[in-house]
Amino acid sequence: AEEAALLFDRGAASVVGTPNRTYSGSGGALTLGFFDSLAYDGRTTGGSMRHAKNFLVLYAELKAKRLGDAAKLGGANQRAAWTFTIWGDPTAKMPKPAPAADAMPALKCTVVKNTIALALPEKKYPSTDVPPYKAEMWPGGRLAGLITTDIEDRWLAPLAFVEVPLDGPAGQEPHLSSKLPGKNWVFRWDARRRVGYLLVLPREKDEKGVEFRVKWEPPTP
Repeated sequence: AEEAALLFDRGAASVVGTPNRTYSGSGGALTLGFFDSLAYDGRTTGGSMRHAKNFLVLYAELKAKRLGDAAKLGGANQRAAWTFTIWGDPTAKMPKPAPAADAMPALKCTVVKNTIALALPEKKYPSTDVPPYKAEMWPGGRLAGLITTDIEDRWLAPLAFVEVPLDGPAGQEPHLSSKLPGKNWVFRWDARRRVGYLLVLPREKDEKGVEFRVKWEPPTP
């Protein structure tokens, strides 16, 4: 709190941080999720923090679903999501930058009736190679430390994360289905805001995109 006060005294509108020790993977994933949401998606500082927290919570769920007992540092992911907070004005917004002339198309999500469609960009950013790891992602994508099992060529798996407003019958909640295997995606529903959070690990053959069907049902008791 004292450190935050010093920044406010010098003109800061909001300060984001955590009093706890955080692993670089978890802290980096949340931080990038926050700033991407703030800078490119037009959300407020408070909305961006909520967006980043949901990303990290779903990432921990996806990792546990895929790896089971072999999943590591799931507690660190949860702790980072819980302990990062924002001081100051949660309604502050940053001016949205104008896209560069050579900007590549970004990940898109559309909802038509009861279908959610994720359109993956045709082009990815140039790969980054820091042996023994490599990373490659789409514009608008996410990275969070999930790696392939190939020991000689360990790629960070590119993820797609979207916040999806859904309009359905009052008193019911959405349940998703997809041709994509269940171990490759997780979904959470915010009933108060009528917004779903969807985290997807596309396969190579999903290069044209992924679709989900939405079925509305009464909440599970």
